Amino acid sequence: MRLKRKKTKIVGSLVFLTATFLLSAGGLQAQTTYNLFVHGLSSSDHCAQINNTTDGRTDLRGYWSGINFGGMPNVRFVGFAPNATNGAFSWDSCGAQAQLARALNTFCRRFNNHRCRIFTHSTGGLVLARHLEYLQSAQLAHFYDIRYMRLMANASGGAELASAAGTIQHIPLLGWLTGRNAVRDSVRIGPARDTFNHNRTAGLTLWLTSGEGRASYWAVTRPFLRGTNDSVLSNHTMCGVNEVASFQRCPVGSGQVRHTNLFWRLSSRWDNYATDADQTMFVGNDHSAARGQFVGAPSP
Repeated sequence: MRLKRKKTKIVGSLVFLTATFLLSAGGLQAQTTYNLFVHGLSSSDHCAQINNTTDGRTDLRGYWSGINFGGMPNVRFVGFAPNATNGAFSWDSCGAQAQLARALNTFCRRFNNHRCRIFTHSTGGLVLARHLEYLQSAQLAHFYDIRYMRLMANASGGAELASAAGTIQHIPLLGWLTGRNAVRDSVRIGPARDTFNHNRTAGLTLWLTSGEGRASYWAVTRPFLRGTNDSVLSNHTMCGVNEVASFQRCPVGSGQVRHTNLFWRLSSRWDNYATDADQTMFVGNDHSAARGQFVGAPSP
């Protein structure tokens, strides 16, 4: 009887030690943090292969050209085609949602000991916001280790210029206003706001950077925009506000945003959309300059 108890105790100890060793060995494996950059609206095709962790190193067709990444490690670019069916919501082979899904599976899989930070510009914010709602609905978020997300000049609330593209095609430097562009059509205010529930972010916080650059493009865009804007997007989308109106600058945190003309009125933001103290506003910089406003992001 004593021998049996002793044998059981030894076996139990061996199981415990084996489990401890396996857990320790797993803990010794260094986690790799990847920094993913999802581009915005473009008339060019930025779709490139994303199958393994060595992919995505090239900024195909230079959307991020001129941006200094300041030695940020493991930068990966997530590109997609402008005319895939359903635009920013597309699951076609080179569609925005399909490409982002490949990127998450390649660079952010928790069980591959990978983690990631995601930075988006303009319509890239709409692409990410839609995908987070999908992850929450499909209960897939736990597969990924997403440490941080910053939406620079976020367009998840839609763009007046995209809605008015047919009447302002003459604006220089905005080539995406002309011709067929499914992504542009999906970033119109109606589709951008009505296609999915923006409050469902898989429990993750979306940090916002807005700007003010109303002198850009010779102020031609100003009549089409509401309140404070960066010459392409209005603050109702850059601040993540749950209604379309004219708003002042985004306050720090996730609190309500004050209207421009009705000073007594405040509007709420979507859940988990917030602005930090360092990125409340970059005055004088326009929509394009927002691409470089990922500085100040916390270390992995």
